[in-house]
Amino acid sequence: MSYEEAIQKYDEKVVRLIADEKQFIYAVKAVLREDDIPNDTLIGYVSGFEKGAILKNNKFIMAPLLASLFRYAIVEISNDSCSECLRSFEKNYLSSVDSSERIFIDPLPSSEELIEEVATPLGRTLDDGMFSKVFKKVDSVIVAGITHPSTADIYCADINNGKMRFQKIKEFLADNIGTYVFSRSKIDTYKGRPVGAIGTQALIEFSKSYGVNADSVMGELMLYIFMEQELNAPKIMSKIEFSQHTGVVSKSDGIHLLATTEHGRPFNQLVFGASNIQGGLEPAIDRAFERITQIEQNADVEFKTVENTAYGLIFDSKTIEYLWDVMTPRKQFQHKPDMAFGVFLGYTLIVDPPVADSGLYRMAAEEQLKKDILSAKNYIAKKIKDLNLEGYSLYCYILPFNNADVEKTSLIDEMLEGR
Repeated sequence: MSYEEAIQKYDEKVVRLIADEKQFIYAVKAVLREDDIPNDTLIGYVSGFEKGAILKNNKFIMAPLLASLFRYAIVEISNDSCSECLRSFEKNYLSSVDSSERIFIDPLPSSEELIEEVATPLGRTLDDGMFSKVFKKVDSVIVAGITHPSTADIYCADINNGKMRFQKIKEFLADNIGTYVFSRSKIDTYKGRPVGAIGTQALIEFSKSYGVNADSVMGELMLYIFMEQELNAPKIMSKIEFSQHTGVVSKSDGIHLLATTEHGRPFNQLVFGASNIQGGLEPAIDRAFERITQIEQNADVEFKTVENTAYGLIFDSKTIEYLWDVMTPRKQFQHKPDMAFGVFLGYTLIVDPPVADSGLYRMAAEEQLKKDILSAKNYIAKKIKDLNLEGYSLYCYILPFNNADVEKTSLIDEMLEGR
């Protein structure tokens, strides 16, 4: 079964049977320390569960840990050669291992908890109930990580007559262009004015920026939508706002704040965006990770930009105080937020062999999307490891196109022309 299925089954059937979860983890670590397997050996399914990472980590969710341990023990090990080792475990082994390390255990979040909004003054600017009718979620996978996993989700536009149709997506983008282009304080100035006023003005501002950024703006806009609508991470500032309000050229395609809890305490991540649309999925991943590397290497400047933004005039006083508390912890927050990355990837979907029948094409396309995300999962995991980014969460959203190199500009052109 898949990693995600295994996690659910272990959570439902096994976790509740363990009398002392912390003592169990102490024992697992003791066994791993004694074992002669190399530290970079992957124990389980995904990057982040290497032997060395498990030994170093002190925060766990039991179900992913169990799924990983048992997969390695059952699939990767010849168990008939372990009988003597098993006999060496005495009845008091669990109580005899070193238990001095501080261990934290979080429950597995339910699907409801994953999308539960944490109340903050920094509310979402986009909350469009049409999203699920416009973007169909095809599959979701865990890429890497132990407690704050990196994930990848793949979506699809409408499919009719053997082709993806983007009319609804263009309309969705046009309807929400105002909240992407303008700050919250600017949006407030449009209250009481005709409904179309903000959209018209936003399209004018968007067109000015689009003229010199045609190749990248589709990805930036899509990233904003997925960060707010699916990750529930409100924007602090979109890429287009940087030039309007700071005069700073950020290496990020937008900065969002993901507010959650950890061990019952507020836990925040500043999610820096990187987007790319290419003909191939792997080249799109490569380009996005080039940006991620630049952002990570420029972390001090990026964080300083957010701190300076908290003083700006683009938020109300309550939100400014909240952001300043997040960035320079004084009251409810004990630590500065972690850095994380939000990624949007677009690529050209290739169904091979080609399918002429409309219904069969739809099925073949969805099957290909599931294959593509599994391939992307492994490629992204390798990138994370090769670039030493294991300590960061990464939230990746993928959307296929008929012809990505053409449609990344033609769809925006059509949206601006009202087609």
